[in-house]
Amino acid sequence: MFDIFSKPKKPEITDEQCAYFENQFHWLLENFGKELLNKKTLIPDKTDFPVVFDGSEKPVWKALEIVCKQLELDPTQIHLDFYSEGAREINAGIQSFYLQGEEKEKFSGGLYWGKAEDGKFHIWINNNLLKNPEGIVATLSHELAHARLLGGNKLHAKYDRDHELVTEIFCVFSGFGIFNAGQAFQINKGYDGWSYQYAGYLKQQSWGYLLALYAFMRNEKDPDWIKFLSSSLKNDFKASMNWLKKTGAGENFINSHWQNTNSIKSMEAINLSGEWIKQCIYGEGYDEEHFGKSLLTEIFIEDNNGRFSGKAKDTDGAGMQNAHAKLEGTFRNPAIDFTLEYIFSDTINEEGIILRKAEYENYTVYYNGYYSSFLQAFIGEWEIRRTDEQGEFNGGSGTWEMKRKL
Repeated sequence: MFDIFSKPKKPEITDEQCAYFENQFHWLLENFGKELLNKKTLIPDKTDFPVVFDGSEKPVWKALEIVCKQLELDPTQIHLDFYSEGAREINAGIQSFYLQGEEKEKFSGGLYWGKAEDGKFHIWINNNLLKNPEGIVATLSHELAHARLLGGNKLHAKYDRDHELVTEIFCVFSGFGIFNAGQAFQINKGYDGWSYQYAGYLKQQSWGYLLALYAFMRNEKDPDWIKFLSSSLKNDFKASMNWLKKTGAGENFINSHWQNTNSIKSMEAINLSGEWIKQCIYGEGYDEEHFGKSLLTEIFIEDNNGRFSGKAKDTDGAGMQNAHAKLEGTFRNPAIDFTLEYIFSDTINEEGIILRKAEYENYTVYYNGYYSSFLQAFIGEWEIRRTDEQGEFNGGSGTWEMKRKL
């Protein structure tokens, strides 16, 4: 008897993982919009990559231009280098086996070094990928995604502990899912043995679910591009799509919004709304009079829905006590990232007479940090960035701590 009323099989990932992946899609949508999401899904074909991969480094530069265009990056702002790293060889008599060892020792296809003094984002590509076109594209998209997320100050490598996972999700979100999912686990047969490479930060079942979320968010119920997936990955994708369509999980996903879900219990317990006291310690770059001293600032946060705004006023310390500030930022996971814009103006009396001219130019202070449950406070680093006729320059830096006002 046909069991036509059976419930679709749930994807082989945990409920927590499902919620996390769905949440990050909404976070990406909020930060990058539908324009990036709705770009063409790139496929391993000459129509999207008219490049002859001959094992040399030259084709990688052409692929770099294509990936940059998809990610809305300027290729002239990317510095590309190559390096070597190989799988380990075990001699087993007449055959050699090239093993990676433990699964956690992932194959390093590329490296992201951030923005250097030349103003360019520096990335490295493993020479072992030169004869693997799909691996080149997957690695380029991942490392260049770092430039959009870390380089664009959307994430912080130190405080967003899941930034590599979000980067993988971003690759799917921006149309590279076929490449990155396909390269996650590969078995290769050579003339004298077998080898495997485990690349990336997600298992195959997770990639299947992410691709399904991507298709569902784009309203693609049966996308043509799935023919480029491996048979096993295609099965995971179809199972996830079936689950999303027939259980209502897909509609719930579409109708939901991004929330602070990493460490849900602790984040709900924090409740950002209300008054805080932030203490900044002056660090390197200051004279002996200021170095090591502190500045206290009162901050009022208006909401707790992933984005916040408020106002601040310096109250005591070595700095300008009367400087008012506008506070804006994004609070995701245990990390916090915001700015204080200090606006200085002349002191004017009721008759309109200037009693004191402003002594300082306007400037912005950038804060990055995370929540410490042990200290029951946010802690991190800050940096002043000022702009003058010669451009932006660093106006000083230090550390900070923010606790709720008693």
